Amino acid sequence: MGSERVEQVTLRVPSDLRYGEATRAYLDTLTRRLEEETATPSLNAHVISAFGEAFNNVVWHAYGGQRTGEVEITVEVAPAGITVKIADRGSSFDIDSVEDPDLPSMPEGGLGLWIIRSLMSTVTYERGEPNVITMVKDFQEPLTFSDDNQEEV
Repeated sequence: MGSERVEQVTLRVPSDLRYGEATRAYLDTLTRRLEEETATPSLNAHVISAFGEAFNNVVWHAYGGQRTGEVEITVEVAPAGITVKIADRGSSFDIDSVEDPDLPSMPEGGLGLWIIRSLMSTVTYERGEPNVITMVKDFQEPLTFSDDNQEEV
């Protein structure tokens, strides 16, 4: 197993901002531990901020603020980094058409994707059924899995 091991958790929640807060709490606990284990500065802050922006964008833009949709969040931890995927079946967009904001003008909106791209190592978006934004944060030092680190949930 060793270096190829991947741990994965998938959550399905309603398109409601309250569920974004609950998922952030899970990610907060996970990324604080990973930040220490991988000596990756700001891992927690970067992943939590990027996730919050992406989840809010799904609720507000893909589902128009309606609580009628479902959001699937998949978190994968591999030796080289953490991947967070957010899938929805709402409205999609063309990620390549989103321009960087004019920061000196201090815009009130339109910063979400720019923030996500600034904080994460890799960001991709697939339009379709479902739409999926994939955000990867590389670790500074590879994570080593061992059976001694297993926690009972």
